[in-house]
Amino acid sequence: MFCQNCGTQNDSASKFCLKCGSQMPVANNNMNMQQPVQPAQQPQQAVDGGVGIQPNQSNPAPQEFSNPNQQMQQPMNNQQPNNMNYAPQSNNNDNKKVFKILSYLGILWLVGIFAEKNDADVRFHVGQGMILFITNVVLVLAIYLINNFVIANIFKTEAIIFGIRTGAQTVSATGLFLMGLLSWGVWIAILVLAIMGIVNANKDENKPLPVIGNMAFYK
Repeated sequence: MFCQNCGTQNDSASKFCLKCGSQMPVANNNMNMQQPVQPAQQPQQAVDGGVGIQPNQSNPAPQEFSNPNQQMQQPMNNQQPNNMNYAPQSNNNDNKKVFKILSYLGILWLVGIFAEKNDADVRFHVGQGMILFITNVVLVLAIYLINNFVIANIFKTEAIIFGIRTGAQTVSATGLFLMGLLSWGVWIAILVLAIMGIVNANKDENKPLPVIGNMAFYK
């Protein structure tokens, strides 16, 4: 039998504890199976900077990685280069646009032939600029012939200098007006076609020029 006060084992017939002298309870069959009563223990507290931390309170341990660089490698591998390939592509497109615009400025379509001869868009505008240049040359030559051999012979008059008849033939005022009208008309038409071609090239549109665009043989 165990003492309920101090937990000392005593004889079953004892009425008082042999150690502390407390009165023993009445003995019965179940008392022999009693376990010694352990004195109550106060929960230990860990002191950290003067603040008590209960034993059941624990901070979770940080996750450990076998490879110290494992945590940093994953986000770095997922990153995609955003601007690495854009600059060269943008510069290439700008160069092509310049070549297409130059095609409508006189004989500068030769630049596109040698610089980007394998690009379909550049070849299209080079062909338009080439037919525009040929049309310009043909019209200028035609106007020269018309002015000097047609209008000059039809609208001619005797030259008078300071009221004196010289006997020489010259083109009348009407003839000069017609010559100027034809020349300016051709230059304005060529200029309008060139501006239309430049606008199409700047918009990256492969539109043929009016009237002469479908006659382009370089494509």
